[in-house]
Amino acid sequence: MPASILEELDIGGLRAAFLEYTREAYLSIPSIAQPRILDVGCGTGLPTLELARLSDGEIVAIDPDQEAIDTLRLKIEEQGLSDRVRTINCSIFETGFEPASFDIVWEEGVFHLLEAERVLEESARLLKAEGFLAMFETNDWIEANRGRFIKHGFENFRRVALPSGCWWTRYYLPLEERIASLGSKYSSPDDRKILARYEREIESVRADIARSDCSFVVLRR
Repeated sequence: MPASILEELDIGGLRAAFLEYTREAYLSIPSIAQPRILDVGCGTGLPTLELARLSDGEIVAIDPDQEAIDTLRLKIEEQGLSDRVRTINCSIFETGFEPASFDIVWEEGVFHLLEAERVLEESARLLKAEGFLAMFETNDWIEANRGRFIKHGFENFRRVALPSGCWWTRYYLPLEERIASLGSKYSSPDDRKILARYEREIESVRADIARSDCSFVVLRR
């Protein structure tokens, strides 16, 4: 079967370059025996599966995108992780979990898409006392919400900053090169629509590369 445009773009492969920071952030958390982790906005599960490798606990991966959840479920089965990793097609506001259900709430690039006040309040509700909230967001978003972290009872425990321009050099430039190499191969309206979406994202980042600078922030409840 011929490769699809998404397979050839291999967004997941490019994104995997940042898993070293996922590992560093997770390992900054004091050891918790068999932690229960909520992975918010898991997508197709790149960080989810890394968290499974790093911990010996239970991971609940949630995302409102059913297609992404279906893809992750296949990966979980293929890797023999069904006993420790489960998926739910929902947002963080729809989990139905009781207060203090998790040792760790984890998110990578999701909270800035949601109402900050509401999502931090829900994270605090879901975490056990002395639990940890790990967020991977732009430095601008982190600084803008410092007051809200304190308001909801979080203490700044650790920050793992990515090198400046890292997203541009390790993700967007390689993606741009792939798009250029595939442009003549994929010319259907649907394929062009996919390429155009990524091209717009690249141009948006190119206009102000510093705004894409990110950090992991690990906060203690």
